[in-house]
Amino acid sequence: MKIRDAFRQGVSLVVQNYKMIIVIYAVNIALVLAIAIPMFVSLNEEIGKMGIRDEITESIHVEWWTEFQFSAEGIQQTIRPALGSGFGMIFENLELILTGRFNTYGVWIFVFGLCYLFLAAFLNGGAIGLFSDEKKNYTTSRFFSNSAFYYHHFFAIALTVLLLYTLIYKLFCGGLWGLLKGAGGSSAAMSNISHYAGFAIILLVIIFFNMVMDYTKIIVVNEKKESSWLCIWLSIVFIFKNFLKSWGLYFLLSGVSIALILAAGILISTLNSQSVILSILVILLGQVYIILKIGLRLVFYSAQTTFYQHQHSQAYKKRKIKV
Repeated sequence: MKIRDAFRQGVSLVVQNYKMIIVIYAVNIALVLAIAIPMFVSLNEEIGKMGIRDEITESIHVEWWTEFQFSAEGIQQTIRPALGSGFGMIFENLELILTGRFNTYGVWIFVFGLCYLFLAAFLNGGAIGLFSDEKKNYTTSRFFSNSAFYYHHFFAIALTVLLLYTLIYKLFCGGLWGLLKGAGGSSAAMSNISHYAGFAIILLVIIFFNMVMDYTKIIVVNEKKESSWLCIWLSIVFIFKNFLKSWGLYFLLSGVSIALILAAGILISTLNSQSVILSILVILLGQVYIILKIGLRLVFYSAQTTFYQHQHSQAYKKRKIKV
C-alpha cells in the first residue's frame, strides 16, 4: 500500500466520523475545567487583593508576579506564563519532550497528566476499535462500547508507556549525554555538534517508541490478542518488516502536525494584542487548533490502522499462496 493512499484513507475516515472529534473535544474540555476553574478563582482573588486588575491587562506587573510566585501554593505553582507569544508554548513543549523535565511542573500537573493519560487510553480504544471495524461508522454507543471493551489492554499499555518513558529519560538519556560529552571533548564546535546530535537521537528514539505503541494498540484490537506485551513485540516486527513505509507514513503525519503547529504559532503571534476583541479571537482560534489537533491524532490512528490492515492482509495472502 502506498503511503499517500493510507494517509488519504485515514483523513477520509476521520472526516466521515467527525462526530467522534466533538465527543473527544467535549471530554477534554470537561477535564481541563477541573483545573481551569480553580486556577481562575485563585488568580482572580490574588489580583483583586493587590488592586492591579487594570494594570495587569496593559502589561506584566513584575512586582505582583514576583510576590505571587514566591508565595504560590498548590495549584498556583503550576502557572507558567509563556513569554514567547504564539511560539512560546511550542518551544516549551519541545524542550519538555527532549529533556523529560516533567517534575518542574509540580504535583498538580503531574497528577493531571496521569489522569489524562488513562483517559486517553479509554478514548483511544474507542477510536481504534471504530477504525478497525468493518462498518467504520461512528455511533456513540459503538464508540464507548469499544472504549470499555479494550480499556484493560489500553490501560496496561499506558502503564508500560510510563515505565518505558521513565527508562528512556532516566537511563538512556543520561547514558547518552555522558557518552556524547566525552566524545565532544573540550572543543566548543564539537561540543555543540554532540549537543544537537544528542537531541536528534532522543527525538528519533521517542518517535520510534511512539510508533511502536501506536501499532501495539492497533494489533491488540485487530488481532484480538490477550497479551499487550506480546503485541509490543509484534508491533516492532511489523515496523521492521515494513520499515520504509511505516516510517514514511509516520513522518508524513508528523510533517502535517508540524505544519499545523507552525501555522497556529504564526497566526497567534500575528494576532497577539491587548485588545479584548483580538484576545477573544485568539482564544477561539486556540480552540479550533485543539479540535484540529484531536482530528490529526485520529488521522494518525486511522491511517496507521488502514496501513496495518492492508499490509497484514497482503502478507496473509502470500502465505496462503505458498501453502
